[in-house]
Amino acid sequence: MLTVRSDPPGAVVYVNGTEQGITPLDYDFTFYGTLDVEFRHAGLPEDRTGYRTEHVQKKLVIPWYEYFPLDFFSEFLVPWPITDHHSLDVTLTRYPEPSRDAGELVPEEEKQDVAESITALKKLLVHPDDANDGGDADPPPDAAVPNRPVSDSDPTASQTPGTNSSP
Repeated sequence: MLTVRSDPPGAVVYVNGTEQGITPLDYDFTFYGTLDVEFRHAGLPEDRTGYRTEHVQKKLVIPWYEYFPLDFFSEFLVPWPITDHHSLDVTLTRYPEPSRDAGELVPEEEKQDVAESITALKKLLVHPDDANDGGDADPPPDAAVPNRPVSDSDPTASQTPGTNSSP
């Protein structure tokens, strides 16, 4: 039998991925070996108000009276039942407290710093419409103008659309 306890009590216990109950818990195991034990306590992880999920691997060692040929005598010839007890105690840790008040998500100083950074970035970035001054100036030479594919055999391929080479 494996006795599972947690501090604080009330954690849901999963052994090898299967829910077994709430601490304190007595878990009857069939086989010896390593068990993967997971503790989940109340509280939603999104708001970090509860306890962290803890994972523990518990190794259950075979007692001396379970080895061959002693197991025959311990199971059939001993007049009283022999039970093997193991215990697992885990202290759960809380999520850290938020460093800011719940009402104030971002302090005023940080808001001002971010606003100044955004203003500086806006000065560095110039939108093409703003650089043109809303004017009648010609577009830059590398502006997107649809051209036909250039080929050696087509004499009109180098002309821009809308122009006519014939007089």
